[in-house]
Amino acid sequence: MKKIFLILISFLAIKTYSQEYKRLYLIGIVKEGKFKVYVESIDVFSKSIELNSNHEDNETLADTYYHRGICKENLKYYKEAIIDFTKAIEINDKNLDYYFHRGAAKNLAGIDDISDLNHCILGNRKDVKENAYLFRGFYYLEANQNAQACSDWNEALKLGNVKAKGFIEKYCN
Repeated sequence: MKKIFLILISFLAIKTYSQEYKRLYLIGIVKEGKFKVYVESIDVFSKSIELNSNHEDNETLADTYYHRGICKENLKYYKEAIIDFTKAIEINDKNLDYYFHRGAAKNLAGIDDISDLNHCILGNRKDVKENAYLFRGFYYLEANQNAQACSDWNEALKLGNVKAKGFIEKYCN
């Protein structure tokens, strides 16, 4: 009886430990989204990644890398954010949010690469597409391709991105 009890306790401890990464992931989401404490969120997400490093749950692992990247992006650690977004894409290459944020971080880091934004524009999610047009417009503006920037901002506005209107008024008239 004692042996069965010890086996049961061991099993429950292993099961609880194996789910700890999900608990940490959720804590990180709250810290990031609600409280905007990005440095703390990065620490929590890093612990979750470490516990889920055997890829027990790829969906959560990819999202954890993504959210850690968002925190780094908000702290203006763009190159570190790009690494996390890339890792998320390596695990799940179907999520357009990962591509958009990697493209935006590249743009903000001054990296001359719009392939992720182009990928988002070809995708089927309007919310991602309108933001990709907006950021690709910034790229074109930096490259002194104002006509292309204006074209992209007009596309973003048509898709519903109201921020594009201010850029059109400032740079396209």
